[in-house]
Amino acid sequence: MSRFCISILLIISGLNVFSQNITISGYVIDSLSGESIIGANIYVNKSNQPVLSNEYGYYNIILNQADSAEVIITHIGYKIKKIKISAQKSHVENFYLRSNDILIDDVVVTATNKGFQPEISTNTIPIQIAQKLPSIGGENDIMKVFRLMPGVQSAENKSSLLVRGGSDDQNLIIVDDVPLYYVNHLGGFVSVFNSDALKDATLIKGGFPAHYGNRLSSVFDIRMKDGNLKQYKKNISIGILSTKFSIEGPIEKNKSSFIISARRFNLDLITRPITYFITNKVQGGYYFYDLNVKIHKKFNDKNHIFFSYYSGNDKFFVSYSDAVFQIGKDKNKAEQEANWGNLLFAFRFNHIFNAKFFSNTTLSYTQYRQNSILSFKEIEDNKTTSHNLVSFYSGIKDIRLNTDFQYLTTQNYKIQFGGNFITHIYTPGKNKFLLKEENETLIDTSFNNNELFGYETNFYLENKIKTGRLKSNFGVRLSYFFIGNKGFLSLEPRINNIFQLSKDIQLTASFAKMKQNIHLLTFASTGMPMNIWIPATANHIPEKSLQVTFGVNKNFNKKYSIGIEGYYKTFENLVMLKSPSILFSPNQNYMDFLEDNGIGNSYGIELLAQKKTGKFQSWIAYTFSKTYRQFENINRGEKFPFDYDRTHSLSVVCVYNISKKITISANWEYGT
Repeated sequence: MSRFCISILLIISGLNVFSQNITISGYVIDSLSGESIIGANIYVNKSNQPVLSNEYGYYNIILNQADSAEVIITHIGYKIKKIKISAQKSHVENFYLRSNDILIDDVVVTATNKGFQPEISTNTIPIQIAQKLPSIGGENDIMKVFRLMPGVQSAENKSSLLVRGGSDDQNLIIVDDVPLYYVNHLGGFVSVFNSDALKDATLIKGGFPAHYGNRLSSVFDIRMKDGNLKQYKKNISIGILSTKFSIEGPIEKNKSSFIISARRFNLDLITRPITYFITNKVQGGYYFYDLNVKIHKKFNDKNHIFFSYYSGNDKFFVSYSDAVFQIGKDKNKAEQEANWGNLLFAFRFNHIFNAKFFSNTTLSYTQYRQNSILSFKEIEDNKTTSHNLVSFYSGIKDIRLNTDFQYLTTQNYKIQFGGNFITHIYTPGKNKFLLKEENETLIDTSFNNNELFGYETNFYLENKIKTGRLKSNFGVRLSYFFIGNKGFLSLEPRINNIFQLSKDIQLTASFAKMKQNIHLLTFASTGMPMNIWIPATANHIPEKSLQVTFGVNKNFNKKYSIGIEGYYKTFENLVMLKSPSILFSPNQNYMDFLEDNGIGNSYGIELLAQKKTGKFQSWIAYTFSKTYRQFENINRGEKFPFDYDRTHSLSVVCVYNISKKITISANWEYGT
């Protein structure tokens, strides 16, 4: 890793030895809260090609040393800021934007929410717009808003999203640079993302930049709020589905901040007493909770550290208070529960080496687990002893170190490079049974009680180049995954091109090769997840995909826009269950139920039309698509439509802002 970084720095340093330019860099910041602003436009001398603040709010621009420059900074919901800069040397300078006091009259949702320069196959939805759209029980959900975008589908109104013919496990969902494996509550009707804690959300469907990897179909890049550096804010809301609470504010004003956001589902508070009285003292129910904590410390303009914590859990339970369960001659009290959820810890460090060189380093731990238990309390001689009669556990843990660097060589050439190392600990399925033999002895019996350790390392390089009307990102990702005694090496090229045909028309094209080291098996269940994550092995090798896209985007007087994009994608080494209704015996191995070496393809055309300004704002998204799978031992070896193949999908979204405090919104969906 160190040799790789040094080599890159020597190359890019050589390109700038004789440069007579200066570089200005820093963060774009909300002046009222101190939060960094993602995706702000920084125009230099009224340039038509703005520089964008990155996912951490950081920017850098190059100026001629002899000239003064007028810098214009814009972003949705903020007043335009103009600054004149005349400097003799490179330095760090933060730009502070003040939010509009009037009704927001700007873009609802654009291909990137960053003016008319859409990135390929990318949708960013402002959180304030997501909070205005209709929701079930008043529970805003960013994942359901993404479902209203072209190329995105879901099954049975669930938060699980299927992107361009991919399955649910082929979505990379990251929170502050850290992946989560399962993001649903309530059987999939609500996601784990509490809107009170969100700052930014972006969906990438194709043309994936090289710094993303290990999934085939999409990237959901979720950014959480850092906490208000200026003042305390709190919010409490009680809805039909849940109760939410959030508080944020400075620990030390302008230097450190925190945000705590919590949410709990309320259904069990009603079902507990109802089930107790209408049954024979049986209590049952279901609830979930989410807890987000984030702490931000600003040492100076060049050094920031962040601590992120997330914990979320779903629990379904039935408790039998009477003697309805019996082993041998003893009376017992029985309990049954199923729970599943995520845990995340992350430490992140942003550092500005100089005006051209920026880095972000993240150390994280994540865990996904699901556990089902049938237990009983054995009562003998007034003494109670608890036993787990049946239990099932499945989960995955990741320990991860990421390092990313961004270096600006000239105003038209920027490179981004970095890598990561990950330790995966897989527990595909641990079964435990408590057996009682003829002599009344209790015996614990475990099946498939094996942990698998996998090790993964990735390096990537992106070259972001502007030449005349063409903007390109040429990247490559080198990945190595090792498990057992088998290693898998993968070279994944990525190419993105945007050509400015005229002031208002852009042509786009991309190519991306992707690889995935993990498979998801979903078994039939009673509305609860029965998801088993298994690693790629010598018998079930990593999945692969290739995707090409072509598109055109047209802007009309900065009020309307329309984008059309076509794609074609192939899949290799797919894995699926022979039958999703299988509930295998605990002493059998899940490998016995797999079909592997599957192939597939998906193709389609997507359209997104938008009205972007005024009190009335709207978008229309339409998708035509076909998706197929093919396995040797399924359907006589012939290809067949994927489970969620949908030829036509249409969604219409309307938002009417009557005033700052009153908004009317509606959305409508149609699918074949």
